[in-house]
Amino acid sequence: MKRLLAMLLAVVMVFSLAACGGNNDETKAPETKAPAQTDAPAQTDAPTAPEVNPYLVTEPITIKWWHSLETQYDELIAEIVGHFNDTNEYGITVEAEYIGNYATLNETLVSAQAAGTGLPAITVGGSNYVGNYGSSGMAEDLAPYVQAYGMDLTDFFDGMLKMSYVNDTLVSLPFLVSTQVLYYNADKVAEKNLTVPTEWADVADFVNASVEKDASGNVTFWGGYFAGWDYAYFLPMFMNQGVKLIDVENNTTDLNSEAAVNVVKGVQELVQSGVAQWAYGSGSSATMRKTFYDGNAMFTVHTSSLYNTYIDNIAQAGQFELGMAWYPGVDGRAETTLGGSSILIPAANDQATKNAAFVFLMYLTGAETNVKWADGTGYLITRKSVLDSEEGKAHLEAKPAFKNIYDNLSKALPKIEHTCYTDMGDLLKSYLNLIIIEGQDAQEQLDLLVEELQELLDEAAE
Repeated sequence: MKRLLAMLLAVVMVFSLAACGGNNDETKAPETKAPAQTDAPAQTDAPTAPEVNPYLVTEPITIKWWHSLETQYDELIAEIVGHFNDTNEYGITVEAEYIGNYATLNETLVSAQAAGTGLPAITVGGSNYVGNYGSSGMAEDLAPYVQAYGMDLTDFFDGMLKMSYVNDTLVSLPFLVSTQVLYYNADKVAEKNLTVPTEWADVADFVNASVEKDASGNVTFWGGYFAGWDYAYFLPMFMNQGVKLIDVENNTTDLNSEAAVNVVKGVQELVQSGVAQWAYGSGSSATMRKTFYDGNAMFTVHTSSLYNTYIDNIAQAGQFELGMAWYPGVDGRAETTLGGSSILIPAANDQATKNAAFVFLMYLTGAETNVKWADGTGYLITRKSVLDSEEGKAHLEAKPAFKNIYDNLSKALPKIEHTCYTDMGDLLKSYLNLIIIEGQDAQEQLDLLVEELQELLDEAAE
């Protein structure tokens, strides 16, 4: 009789647990809280115990985080990682490790993947590389984790979230995101009574009105400085002209179209006439910035992520007030591409490591931490709710130049998802250097570019 009563009591307890676990519509797990356990499928013959949720962190663990944040951010990283290590309820200890820039980190990550050892639990991925991580299966599908922990993905800005998907699979989450901007000398703009151009058609006049020369005709103040060492900085020039860098549907390119040729000729003329500079080659970024910091150029085309760096260096030189403007467009079309990095989890790791990594990932990309990243760097706020919060308002009060960026953020788009995207950018960079610096014919060189790129597109389609 006692045995029968014990069995009946066990049955009642199982069904009570199932009923409680299934009614969770009114509550939402905090981002770093463990999800409720998943109930086992109902059985008609006999009751079964609930299955253990596979994404729970069940014991203390130490994990490695690879990143590309340079030494000026060491204090910020120590603060953020230290806070997580001290406050997370799971006994997770994160060790942050700087690997190098995005390219170096990519090489290191791919090597570890190939060797089958040495992978970090969680890593940043430069925007140029995340697509490859996703398509190759290197990055973990995060959708089940997101569902288990009740994360609200709609709080991320749309374009940033789209960057995280590869072939409809969520392989990363937005982390330190940036876009291309114009940094300009606000004092000189006011002194010369100029208006920073919002249309590419006005850029040439702005450059010519800005340049200063001495009595011998030598330039003492450049009208502008274009970034030519990285294709990310000049692709918007083509995008806003309606040029299809890669027509994914038709597997073609029109980088030798009339619109493409005209925009290249425009920059070529400014550089060849000696009023603007095209920065390319080793050390060109540092040279461009130094020229601008010293008050010897009207504008640079660069990444929004370096806003703090620009501010700090200009303040040290005591030169001028910094302005930051959205990338010029064409007839109101002023699109840019999103850059920076996403955060992802290598799929080859064991489940316990991946579970701990996802808890840390939620913390890194959470609203509270997101404000700290934005304040301490020049990277963008990634969550819509943050802009409306008191912390977000304080952020914009401290960095008012960013309001223009957030107002235009719907025009910042993910990069084209195509295996030849990086090849396209590298080819374009090489040919633009021949045209703009060496003065070669724009149409002829872009025709050669398209011929070479089309071969790669055809090979990729086979």
